[in-house]
Amino acid sequence: MADLYSRIKERRKELQLSQDDLAKRLGYKSRSSINKIEKGINDIPHSKIAEIAKALQTTPEQLMGLEGNDLDYDIQQIVDMCKQLHPSALNKVLEFTEERFRETVGPAPNDL
Repeated sequence: MADLYSRIKERRKELQLSQDDLAKRLGYKSRSSINKIEKGINDIPHSKIAEIAKALQTTPEQLMGLEGNDLDYDIQQIVDMCKQLHPSALNKVLEFTEERFRETVGPAPNDL
């Protein structure tokens, strides 16, 4: 999860945005929420990652470190990341992973 927070901060800086700027893009009243997110004090609901990504002109996958690696992830990394993001995120990732696996490898024998 710390990686997600650091990616948010890095991307914000790449765009030369202040915490105030990002807060405004996300509809927060002050920069303190962004500061707490970047420090890992506030958890980010899974649904909010997409909004943050849009405000930072990137994708949720890039923020979470998933883009470009396709299926090269250690399953424990994925499980740990999801548990930290939001408990329900694990189910979403498992559904996505199964779908991607089937697209890449084909149907499982019991699907035929």
